[in-house]
Amino acid sequence: TVTDERRKVYDFSDIYFTDAVGIMVKKSSGITSFKGLDGKTIGVAQSATSKKALQAGADAAGIKIKFSEYATYPEIKTALDSGRIDAFSVDQAILMGYMEDSVMLLPEKFAEQPYGAAIKKGNDDLLKVVNSVIEEMQKSGELEAMLKKNGLK
Repeated sequence: TVTDERRKVYDFSDIYFTDAVGIMVKKSSGITSFKGLDGKTIGVAQSATSKKALQAGADAAGIKIKFSEYATYPEIKTALDSGRIDAFSVDQAILMGYMEDSVMLLPEKFAEQPYGAAIKKGNDDLLKVVNSVIEEMQKSGELEAMLKKNGLK
């Protein structure tokens, strides 16, 4: 995802997709909305933008949530499956890769997450090529078709 902080380290292509932070819970938990996470622990990736977005949402909703940080997404999913955390949060596109019969996504979404390709700073030739490919895929409808095929639209 493109952030001002990450722009200090990388150049980014044009935005090709906008996602949002989502939340996965076990169906058996009985949690059906964000407010149902009051007093619960949410697993997030270390240094992810999810934590800040969820805390702002919790403050606005008047609920208290706790966080447990993990190095990888598979570790967070394992913690959810084993009951060490009550929810798994990251961008919804990433959560889609962990969907199976025992889990579900809550309906709420937080903090739009613009996606672009990260490119080493100063590599303007590569940046132009990547942007032209993105533009071509948008014009042809190929990008939209890929997003739909993968459940992202």
